[in-house]
Amino acid sequence: MEKKSQKEKPNTDKTTTPKTSSKKASADNANTKTQKRNPADVEIVETEEIGEFYDLENFSWDGVSYNTTIPKKFATKKKYELPNPKLIKAFIPGTIKNVFVSDGNKVKKNDKLLVLEAMKMKNNIVSPMQGVIKKVFVKQGDLVTKNEVLIEFA
Repeated sequence: MEKKSQKEKPNTDKTTTPKTSSKKASADNANTKTQKRNPADVEIVETEEIGEFYDLENFSWDGVSYNTTIPKKFATKKKYELPNPKLIKAFIPGTIKNVFVSDGNKVKKNDKLLVLEAMKMKNNIVSPMQGVIKKVFVKQGDLVTKNEVLIEFA
């Protein structure tokens, strides 16, 4: 009669790794932090159309060349822009019900600038900062679209 094999136990031998001093480790961390780069800084080397919906991109990152497929929808996507804090834009399409400021007025933070009615709700648009109104682009009763500039600060 054969003996049943026992389950193999995992290797429990502890191997030691050399320890580094905390000064060296912190210096290594500082070096890696300075070496990190923004992925948006990738250098596109070559684009090749491989189908109706995909492109083949050849790009370089830290001296290494990579190939990947990118959907055309992604390749033609609009780039993100930082919002200009001096422009007040409509966040939703609607109607201007009241305008409380005019060109050249000085306003404080949280002063009411105008009322935008959208979907039967009246939205108070307040000043995000203290400053002077350079130009008011709307008047009472105007219909506005999303992202239309309403007010500009100087």
